[in-house]
Amino acid sequence: MNWIRSEFNAPIKAIQARIEADLAGLERAGPPGALWSTAMGAVRDIATGPSRMVRPQLALLGHLGAGGDLSSPGLATFCAGIELMHLFALVHDDVMDHGTVRRGVSTVHRAIRSKLPLSEVSRSEHLAVLIGDLLHSRSISLLLEGGGLHPGGGAAMEVILQASCRAGFGQFLDLQGWDGPAEDLSSSAFRGVLLDKGGHHSITAPLVAGWRLCAPVPEELVTWGDHVGLAFQGLDDIQDILESPATLGKDNLQDLREGRLSLVGRLLREQLDDDEWADLIPSLGRGVMPTEVRMRLFHLFRRHSLVERALEVVRQELADARRIAGALPAGPLPEGLQEIGSRLSGFADRLETMPRF
Repeated sequence: MNWIRSEFNAPIKAIQARIEADLAGLERAGPPGALWSTAMGAVRDIATGPSRMVRPQLALLGHLGAGGDLSSPGLATFCAGIELMHLFALVHDDVMDHGTVRRGVSTVHRAIRSKLPLSEVSRSEHLAVLIGDLLHSRSISLLLEGGGLHPGGGAAMEVILQASCRAGFGQFLDLQGWDGPAEDLSSSAFRGVLLDKGGHHSITAPLVAGWRLCAPVPEELVTWGDHVGLAFQGLDDIQDILESPATLGKDNLQDLREGRLSLVGRLLREQLDDDEWADLIPSLGRGVMPTEVRMRLFHLFRRHSLVERALEVVRQELADARRIAGALPAGPLPEGLQEIGSRLSGFADRLETMPRF
């Protein structure tokens, strides 16, 4: 796989080995029976699938930028803890989203469900939540173990845990949807919600934590991370309405169908007057979306150029991040930051060319 920087090859292999060893140990320690093996097999499949190791790479980049040694004791373990924290969140998110596919393989709750009677959907979800809880506990153990070997390990761990709390707050508002406080938030406050629910803990926190292991964190690193984090969340929201449900593993209008908060939803709210929004809102967040409502939403997306508007927001965030990275002294850190921005810009270009509805 093409990592952000070539010197990440060896540490990424060490991180992956630690993750696999930890998951194997968790499987051995668990209860006997085929159902446990099925659940842990699904976890391993997701952990080794494509599009992984984004967060450990950010932590490595932060550590490198702060002058740290990529072969320092405990670094791979700390980064493995970051990835397991993300894996825990994926398992829980898939339950909340009723997702069927994650990284091209079955989600954990669906893998469990395949071994249970069709009438026991809720039990498969409950068991998957417990798997996520166990992954969360293991992630903290790895963060403690690895961070304890660095002078700033406690502070770095606090960065990750605070970001996880922010994600919980953001997702609480997300699940309340448009019936909750989000309706009355300003644009800047809504930006904060989008950062909390995804962008901050996905981008800013691992980058900052890797740096904090060995040095105090410069404010521009946080600012860069939040610009890119918002772009990252925005791209995810756009992808969710453009990709096919078969690729996503869930309904491509699920956020709106369940009334959840997204960049696209916010832009739609800004384009509709109060009467239009009041007429539409009863159809959102009800769990079921008739065909005529789906067609109406697709018409509104086209009429108000919502994909194009959302991509403009993403590109502005990436441009702001690019300026910050460009002002940093030359070295591996700004080079790595610019590479991340370039990859996200390429993803935005791909989404722009995708068929519309």
